[in-house]
Amino acid sequence: MISKKITTGLAVAAMSMTLAAGAQAATYPTFVFDAGASSVQIDETIDLCYGPGGSDGCQVTYEFLPVADWTPTSPTDTNPVDDFLKFTVGSGLGGSLLDISATLAFSAPSDSSGTQNGIGGVGKIWGKFSGGFIDWADKGTINFDDGSTLDFYLEDLVAGGYHNNSATIGVTFKGNEIAAVPVPAAGLLLVGALGGLGALRRRKKAA
Repeated sequence: MISKKITTGLAVAAMSMTLAAGAQAATYPTFVFDAGASSVQIDETIDLCYGPGGSDGCQVTYEFLPVADWTPTSPTDTNPVDDFLKFTVGSGLGGSLLDISATLAFSAPSDSSGTQNGIGGVGKIWGKFSGGFIDWADKGTINFDDGSTLDFYLEDLVAGGYHNNSATIGVTFKGNEIAAVPVPAAGLLLVGALGGLGALRRRKKAA
């Protein structure tokens, strides 16, 4: 028959191993996109577009669409968002070439932001036919206070059609060595070991 001391020792070891496994299971911070602090700068480098009353008929406006909070499961996890940024062009005649700069901001795990640049163009025929493109350069990078880094890749755009004044693009966020949330593994093991020793001592006294 296996003695109570051996049985207790095995229980202590098993408990310590369980605690160690839980402590070593890495968890990662939750990333919260802040649409209110994000922006897109759109500058017309060539403007040959005219609207009613002398207005800028090819003026492009934007809107950030809702994005769910994201908790990655690895240091290099990815989060593709299909509908992220909506562009709308005014009603006019002519075309424009654009310089575009998108700054994406996050409120967690810390207030941080990064920028991705691009070029674009838009053409209109009195609000009936429209077309446009955006070509983003490389990627954007966001560095957080905890050491985490996110790269983001906005989708290029080629769109056009009849009575179609808007288009939506997506984005992919990719972890670049996302920092794990610290877990006090040594402390958990110590508590487990001390608890096991206490139980062993009580059994010995009872015997």
